[in-house]
Amino acid sequence: MTLVETPVENSQDEKLDTVQQRLTDIKNAICDAVIDTRGVQAVVSEDHKTGDVNNNVVLRSNTKDGEVRFNILSGAHQQLADRISIPKKYYDRMLTGQPALLAENINTWFRAEPEERLFRLLRPVTEDQRETAVQVGTHFRARAILSSSYRPIDNHELLQQIVTPVVEAGAKVSEFDISDRNFHIRFTGVDRSIQAVIDEVKLRNPNQPAHSCNLNEIVSFGVSVRNSETGHGALVVEPVVEILRCINRYVQQQFLRLIHAGAKNEAENFQISDEAARFDDGGAYLKARDAVVAAFDEQAELTAIKAIGDAYDVPIVLPQKLPLLEFVGNVGRRFDFTDQQVDMLQDEFLSEVELQGRRTQWGLGQAVTAVARRSLDEGLVDFNRKAEIETFGWKVLGDPLTKLIDECSKN
Repeated sequence: MTLVETPVENSQDEKLDTVQQRLTDIKNAICDAVIDTRGVQAVVSEDHKTGDVNNNVVLRSNTKDGEVRFNILSGAHQQLADRISIPKKYYDRMLTGQPALLAENINTWFRAEPEERLFRLLRPVTEDQRETAVQVGTHFRARAILSSSYRPIDNHELLQQIVTPVVEAGAKVSEFDISDRNFHIRFTGVDRSIQAVIDEVKLRNPNQPAHSCNLNEIVSFGVSVRNSETGHGALVVEPVVEILRCINRYVQQQFLRLIHAGAKNEAENFQISDEAARFDDGGAYLKARDAVVAAFDEQAELTAIKAIGDAYDVPIVLPQKLPLLEFVGNVGRRFDFTDQQVDMLQDEFLSEVELQGRRTQWGLGQAVTAVARRSLDEGLVDFNRKAEIETFGWKVLGDPLTKLIDECSKN
């Protein structure tokens, strides 16, 4: 299967150009290897006082070109702990306080239960990474330790395939995050009032029933794409809607979710060919492209407008003995908010009540998504958690309010 690459350099979207360059740098630094664990040894690093406890233990392996060492990034530590069945809390305790003991545990289980593993390695790219490599005496960074049959969906290739529908929709990158575990990118289109969107749809479809919405926020519709090429999540495409006055974002229901496949079909116990694997991988990229196209479709916009409009018209009516702020706090706890985030949620909800002059399901959804935005801005969460909270905001809008009240009526 032949996939067409769309160059995105000089795209008149500076954020998109930045993403492209960073993914290109990562792709050029990849040096993956399938290694028998009996040929890998964990050792305490030459200088494990770099300030990053992840570097306290490094791995080394002998190759035909000599010994190669690689430091272990946080996500690979998690995978290593899972694979050798050491509880992560105890693993981290050894990594921090007794790195020699952790190395002994890793070596024992690598030899007691030998297997081939895929080590997803990167050469140092930045100056900081090169300095760390010199300090701890390593050549590569292990960002993932996976099954030898794992087939990643490449972030660089994924970006190439979704650029065309994004550009055709007139959208640009609104935010992105690239980590050793995940790649997130959001695109949003032009800012329009909700009523303007409804009028445009009516002009294009004069014979269809007209939509209505009593709220006339300025919004921007778009799409969220996230992926992990290191085994920390599926490829997911979701529509998003951004509220301009507060830059709150709602992440809607998933349009696409693809689990990364392995080259071996476990049910049939056979290895698929490289040719079949290429076709399978190509299909994943094309499905992602089609999902992005659907996210910018008129129907996706109308679905979001209906949910927003319906929630705006639903007042929050609580049982007589349930105080308002207690209910709001319980909503936050239901989504595993910290105490600080619960306080934040209550403050944001009161601000929405003051703005609207009433307490509504829409105001509660706004408060939840405001917590997502503020938590990231204040360094309380990473981008993954921010995105998760934004899906909670959409859930608050879309689920029956009576159900939420029932679930959050008690501490």
